[in-house]
Amino acid sequence: SDPRSNDAKQAQEEFHLAGGETISWLDADLDQSFGLVVDALLGTGLQDDPRDEYANAIRFANSLRAFKFAVDVPSGVDADTGHCYEPCFH
Repeated sequence: SDPRSNDAKQAQEEFHLAGGETISWLDADLDQSFGLVVDALLGTGLQDDPRDEYANAIRFANSLRAFKFAVDVPSGVDADTGHCYEPCFH
């Protein structure tokens, strides 16, 4: 989704200026040969199974043969207990 906060907007702009490309897992013709997947979908307050687009994005990311990196806690994992909801980022 589009960035909401000013900090996120600035980070996205800097990413694009540095040559980064924003893609969507919804793209029908998406080339799935990524070298790295960065998970920054959900934060530390998760208390239930990820739903809808988040769940689909996590499943898609897990299906890729790439190195995977979570920015903080992997999406789908409860930061307080370590419980893995379904799905969770691997």
